[in-house]
Amino acid sequence: MHAVHARVKYQENVLKEYRKHAENGTIPKRLKSMKSNPKMQSPDAQKRVNEAYHQVECTVLDQAIQEIEKNLAAHKEQYQSLLQQRQSERQVLEGRKEKTPKISHHTRVKTELVELQKKYDELCAKLNTFSKSSENKVILHTGEDGDLDVFGEPLEEDEEPENSDDEDNDDEGEDQDKDDGDECDDNIVSVNPWSKLKQEVKDDMKTTLAEQEQEQGKEGASENDNSLLTLARPKLRWLYLHRLKWYNRIKQDKIHRKVVHTARRSMNEDGMDWEEALEAAVDRRKFFLNRLINKPL
Repeated sequence: MHAVHARVKYQENVLKEYRKHAENGTIPKRLKSMKSNPKMQSPDAQKRVNEAYHQVECTVLDQAIQEIEKNLAAHKEQYQSLLQQRQSERQVLEGRKEKTPKISHHTRVKTELVELQKKYDELCAKLNTFSKSSENKVILHTGEDGDLDVFGEPLEEDEEPENSDDEDNDDEGEDQDKDDGDECDDNIVSVNPWSKLKQEVKDDMKTTLAEQEQEQGKEGASENDNSLLTLARPKLRWLYLHRLKWYNRIKQDKIHRKVVHTARRSMNEDGMDWEEALEAAVDRRKFFLNRLINKPL
C-alpha cells in the first residue's frame, strides 16, 4: 500500500511538470540538445525546428498527460480500495476485541497457576484435618485423654475405682503395658480377629441343650467348690488373657473402627451414654457384621 501511494505521488509530480511546460511553451531538457546542432543554427532552421518540436512536444505531452491521468485514476482507485479494506479489517478486529478480549499467554499461565495453588491448598487442608482426626483416634485408644478400662474403653465418671497408692502404682505399670501393646499391634494385623468369635459361635451352636444341662447338674459340684478353685482360677486368667489378645487384634479391624466411630458420633450428636451408643452403633453397622458369617455353619 505504501508503494502504491509513493507511485501516485511521483506521477502527480510528473504530471505537474509536463503541464507547466505545455502552458509556458518551453521544451524539456532532453529536447534542447537538438538546437545545439551546427546544421540547425540558421534562423529559418531554428524556427522550423522550434515549430516542429513544439508540435511534437505538445503531442507527446498530451499523450503523456493522458497516460498519467489514466494511471493516476487507476492507482487512486486501488489506493481507495486498499484503504477501505484496511478500515473494514480494523472494524472487524475492534468488534472481536469487544466481544472476546484477548488474553496473553502470561496471564493465562498465571491464572492456571492460581487455580492449581487453590486446589493444592484445599488438599493440604483436607490432609491436615485427616491427620488430626487420626491423631485423636490414637489418643482415644492409648488412653492419653483419660482413664480407660481393661479393654481400652473410657471409664464413666460413676465407674471410676477408688484406687489406693499401691493401685496407682499398678495403673502406671498398666499404662506402660498398654503402650507396649500398641507398639506390637503391627505384628498382629495379619491375624483375623473375628476367627475366635466365629469359632465360639460354632462351638455354641454345636453344643446341645442336653449337654449343657448335664454339665450344670453334676453331683457334688457344690461340695467340690473349693477343689475347683485351682482349676477355675487358671481358666479365668486364660480367658482374660485371650480376650485381651483378641481385643488388641480387633482394634486394627476396619469394621470395629466403623462401629466405634458410629458410637462416638452418637454420643456427641444424640447425647447417648457409652453403652447406648454401642448398642445403636452395632445395630446401624449390622450389615457389615452380618457379612462376617456368609456361609452356613
